[in-house]
Amino acid sequence: MNINDEYYVMTWDNRKPFIDLDQADDMDVEFDEDVIRPVHMEIDDDNWDAGLRPQECMYIIGGELLISNALKEKYFYKYDLECIKLHKAYITSPDGEEYFEGYWLVMIQQVPSNWLDVEKSDLTLDPNADPLSKYESINSYQLNQKILEKLPLEERLCFDLPYSEYGATLPIVHKEMVDALALVEDRTVVFVPISEVTSQLMWEEFPKGTI
Repeated sequence: MNINDEYYVMTWDNRKPFIDLDQADDMDVEFDEDVIRPVHMEIDDDNWDAGLRPQECMYIIGGELLISNALKEKYFYKYDLECIKLHKAYITSPDGEEYFEGYWLVMIQQVPSNWLDVEKSDLTLDPNADPLSKYESINSYQLNQKILEKLPLEERLCFDLPYSEYGATLPIVHKEMVDALALVEDRTVVFVPISEVTSQLMWEEFPKGTI
């Protein structure tokens, strides 16, 4: 089986309103093992005035997820993984008067760039760029089957790979986690088959196989 068939790219469901969560003024923590205090995020003024409120599973620009405590307990309790870090979070209204607790920020860890099979992918490379930002454009994206199939699933359930010349990364999620999150109706995230990924991640219509 082609390893690509097991993976999806996580992105925003642009058919739904996007709740823009701003980093609050007191959000000065680094996302590593030393983080112990909750991450504070704010719904911006425009979204708040439009009546948008936190959902159970929200996509955040940058490739992270914000999930409810109920969702964590239902699906993520079994994931004690090197590839993700879970940080307690809470959300407030712009004026700080309304408070939504019981959320978790899911940070997906970046992995070595050789998890991408460059020879089998159709890429335009920038020879002058550093290894984490060397792809000027992507026409097709092929994961490295020889590397991934040797790893246990818990080490490759989800991961970030270098994506563009700007140093952006692409959040890639295994079908097992996709199947669990697909059951959540209150979500602003979709999963696109990695075979459909190019440099343009914004689709007018999502390709066949999107979950």
